Amino acid sequence: MKCAGAPGDICGGSSRLSVYNYTAYVPPQLVPTVGTFKLQGCYSEPPNARALPAYSFTNTTSMTAELCVAGCQAKGYTFAGVEYGQECWCDKALSVNSVKLANTDCNMLCPGNQREYCGAGSKLAVYKSS
Repeated sequence: MKCAGAPGDICGGSSRLSVYNYTAYVPPQLVPTVGTFKLQGCYSEPPNARALPAYSFTNTTSMTAELCVAGCQAKGYTFAGVEYGQECWCDKALSVNSVKLANTDCNMLCPGNQREYCGAGSKLAVYKSS
């Protein structure tokens, strides 16, 4: 069947679809390394506490794993964690009450780079300096 808006193209047919595969698509991911910081995985916030409570900042438009790690590193922290897509948390140790989750649980896109995940609700993508 010819396409109504482009008669030179084919647009499916009776009970048929024209299917295309966008091969240039790059799915979002948790960034594996940022400088000397390596992804430790996705961790939960502990009950009634924080996984990385020493320092935090929020950026609703530009947060990325790189921005978070740079902010924590500049303050001398060895752990950085991005949460809720826009929060960055830092400390020198990860709370022992945080539970490691599947990396797929940290599935909120970073506003500063839609190809990166920045944790999720009460879940941090945690990075540690090596």
